[in-house]
Amino acid sequence: MKLNDEDIRHMLEQDSIILYHGSRGGIEGNISPISRERCDFGKGFYMGTSELQAKGLVVDDSEPYFYTLKLNIKDIPRNRILFLSGKEWIYNVLVNRKKSKKFNTLSVASDILEEQKKYDLIVGPIADDQMAEAFRQFNRGFISDTALEDCLNYVDYGYQFVAKTDYACNCIDIITESEILSNEIEGLRKYINERHIKEEDFVSEIASHHRNDGLFLDDIIELESKNENHVAFRKHGR
Repeated sequence: MKLNDEDIRHMLEQDSIILYHGSRGGIEGNISPISRERCDFGKGFYMGTSELQAKGLVVDDSEPYFYTLKLNIKDIPRNRILFLSGKEWIYNVLVNRKKSKKFNTLSVASDILEEQKKYDLIVGPIADDQMAEAFRQFNRGFISDTALEDCLNYVDYGYQFVAKTDYACNCIDIITESEILSNEIEGLRKYINERHIKEEDFVSEIASHHRNDGLFLDDIIELESKNENHVAFRKHGR
């Protein structure tokens, strides 16, 4: 079932949520926010709403494990949960993946990183390899932010819930743990391959529909730079 932003906001009001996690080698000890930093929302413990997507992430690892988890969302204060969508999602992913040096030198980039420190849990759409290609095209100035949003909606890998702190990780219970076996791995690889074939040309197709829509990365950088200069001008009373 395809989820939308409204569905996720409703889920955030529940007592608990069932989520999925793919692990390379399995979880040892306590769940911790120790992923690599250059993930969509920075370092954390990543969970998703899609079982197939979670398994697909680790299917080519030598020891892939799959987890069903219960996130006790009621134990996390609502003001400590950040839900990202649209342009806000794009900005956060740009900052955390550090693909644009120019963007990451702006004050808005450091502001986003500081803002993230206020939250135990960050929630937003999941991207995949094809979205990585879309972001490369965006960084090179070939597609606009509007086209990038459309690409994200097309991919539809569900939503990710990222426990950013030890407190949030302590709100997660492991329900099941299982090694992904060879008889399932072949089917998962077929699923992933079929999706990639289907999505192969979608970036250029979507870009062609939005040639005159939205802002390109250089436009965004220029706009944010002007905003910074304007704030500095007002601050010094000139």
